[in-house]
Amino acid sequence: MDIRQLHVFIAVADSGSFTSAANQLHIAQSAISVSIRKLEQSLGVQLFDRTERRSTLTAEGQVLLSRARQLIAQFEQTRLEMSDLGGLKRGKVRLGTSAMVGSYFLPSLIAEFRARHPAIDFEVSGEGTRAAQARLLAGDIDMAVVNLRELPSQLAGCQLIAQNLVACMSPSHPLATRKRVALEDLLAQPLVVYGKGYFLRDWLEAEAQKRGVALRIALETNLLRLMTEYVAAGQGVALTLEMMASAEPALKGVPISGAKPLELGIAWRKDRYLSLANQAFVDFLVERNATQ
Repeated sequence: MDIRQLHVFIAVADSGSFTSAANQLHIAQSAISVSIRKLEQSLGVQLFDRTERRSTLTAEGQVLLSRARQLIAQFEQTRLEMSDLGGLKRGKVRLGTSAMVGSYFLPSLIAEFRARHPAIDFEVSGEGTRAAQARLLAGDIDMAVVNLRELPSQLAGCQLIAQNLVACMSPSHPLATRKRVALEDLLAQPLVVYGKGYFLRDWLEAEAQKRGVALRIALETNLLRLMTEYVAAGQGVALTLEMMASAEPALKGVPISGAKPLELGIAWRKDRYLSLANQAFVDFLVERNATQ
């Protein structure tokens, strides 16, 4: 049994067929069959029930699948640690974040960091802070932008930025002249919201439930540009971070009465090795916060 055979095994298990696994790994189907056959021979068990159209895991295959994922993760961690012994010559930071932070805050931050470390690349995904935290806990990414007030015990983190929650609207909206907007007034508006599972959407629904009202959803979308254009056109009001309202000339952000600032930070798993590239980015953030 070797690491390549485990990669092939996981591909077949996830895709449900030898053909799909071959397409995914860009190798011949016959090579997939040979690899699985040798793996089964070395372990002395049958891993798949094969039919004409689909291959499903046997009980033994299901046990191996969880072990295989762990072994590959350990292998990648070991490879990363060994490559780091050569110093910070190159690297990659895999970071999950929210669409707003990724669009309005991170670009200049990453550019400033890469001016110091041009050989370090970034892979940034925008799925919302809660989804990013879940992916971090699952080991899919190295670090995540998270809500520090909801940081679980498995994660460590450092502060990134504090952001007020604002009612984001067209400057011509009747509420735009106010210094602050009461939650009751915000909830009475046609709203532009993220999908369920996003922090801002969940926060709104929780506040509406406390008051015994339902959200008046004019538009539900995870597309940030669609959200901004729709709000700018006066078709609804959105709950956003102040950074978005400040960066968009066609929008006006009004603070929400009684809403606590959102404490955002960069988090990583305590039980996993933090590569030199990731550690360099964390050190950069700590240094930057100390001088702000």
